[in-house]
Amino acid sequence: MGRVFFLTLPWALIVCLRPNLIMSNFSPIISPLKDNISSPNHSFTPAKHGETINTPSSHYTNKMNTDITASAKPEYPVIDRNPPFTKTVGNFNTLDYLRFTTITGISVTVGYLSGIKPGIRGPSMVTGGLIGVMGGFMYAYQNSAGRFMGFFPNDGEVARYKK
Repeated sequence: MGRVFFLTLPWALIVCLRPNLIMSNFSPIISPLKDNISSPNHSFTPAKHGETINTPSSHYTNKMNTDITASAKPEYPVIDRNPPFTKTVGNFNTLDYLRFTTITGISVTVGYLSGIKPGIRGPSMVTGGLIGVMGGFMYAYQNSAGRFMGFFPNDGEVARYKK
């Protein structure tokens, strides 16, 4: 506890007393906003959806990009370019669940084995399991969404959603 305090104390003092040392790396991002806000005759009005925000460089917009862009073109029929979360999870097939449970099981085993020597098998196993659950879910989600977007073979989905 004491070592951590003395190691973090100098950094905390630098951030509190001299924040410009830390923030100088972010000046290309912050300076247009700071210049715009600090002008004396500027009154802030929130931008409407899709409207350009008044900044010295007017490439900032208040439009959220939810479209998924990829560097490669889909090789298979596209069912949904931007599938919602519930539709993607509902589209998990047997192979997705098999991969999900395999990654989780391997992570639990690796966590258990890595905790034998220091004597923390239980917490290490739980941590490995949580990492495996998250990684396995993301891998299954990626495959399911890829089939919807046409990046992976999707014969079953095309037949199901063709109706």
